[in-house]
Amino acid sequence: MSLQLAIGHYQHYELHCSALKLHYELHCLMVHLTNDVLFEVHNGDRKAIVDIGSRTCTCNRFQLEQLRCAHAIAVLQKANHDPYDYCSPYFTKLKEAMMHAYEETVFLVGHEDAWKVPENIKSMALYPPQGRLRVGRPKKRRCKASWEINAKQREQVKCGSCN
Repeated sequence: MSLQLAIGHYQHYELHCSALKLHYELHCLMVHLTNDVLFEVHNGDRKAIVDIGSRTCTCNRFQLEQLRCAHAIAVLQKANHDPYDYCSPYFTKLKEAMMHAYEETVFLVGHEDAWKVPENIKSMALYPPQGRLRVGRPKKRRCKASWEINAKQREQVKCGSCN
């Protein structure tokens, strides 16, 4: 799969996931055309006004999240508009940004015998950095996960005369 195709799939997947989350809400919405760019969206007793010309909605989610608004998605579906034309540059510019990152050819490094290393670099002796020994017991290598911290609760130590 080419990089451009993979990025395109990712871009569409992001938008598709946000639309799926709103799928249930979309079925409850009734869209009424006011004029070419202004729509009324009814959800029971609630009403929202969507202006696809200025990309606004009275719930303010269309302006803030740029297409995660159920009202805007319902209007765009009703008006047979492509939702990708109205979404955030995050969804549309991602493909271009990733393509620019891999625009130039990345060459593989050949076998170690073919490397041309200067003599002053070859003669250098490399040693690991000197670390300081810390005081106290060494820390365990593995950090416990949040669910493991209190998993082993300690019993209170009591003397023989206590119950």
